[in-house]
Amino acid sequence: MRAIFFQIKNNKSKLNKIIETANFHFSKNENFLFIVADEDSAKFVDELLWKSPLASFLPHFVSSTYLEEKIVITTKRENLNNSKYVFNLCPNPLMLDNINIIYEFEDFTASGKLQLSRKKYELYKERKFFIESMLS
Repeated sequence: MRAIFFQIKNNKSKLNKIIETANFHFSKNENFLFIVADEDSAKFVDELLWKSPLASFLPHFVSSTYLEEKIVITTKRENLNNSKYVFNLCPNPLMLDNINIIYEFEDFTASGKLQLSRKKYELYKERKFFIESMLS
């Protein structure tokens, strides 16, 4: 399994990376999953994907049960669409089976967020994940 950490220095970069990553997997016809911390976060990502990119939108669903859809947003820490690619937008690391890539933020926007990122990094490292860090 791989964990890819996107280095984020501002909120605009964070939003762009969410859209860019979902769009990348959608364009390759791959299932993609967002796991978020709470209902407010689910609503935020939902609205973001409806509004961006400006010329169109990414079809997606918010769900707490299994769906055979390309992009699903959920608060459940479960793979609700049999995705191999998950963007973890929760403060805790994600441990799911049968995932190829977990996307995370290495969040430099606040010291507390950076500490959470480092804790995730350490846990993934302990679990022998292949870890990459990418500039945004």
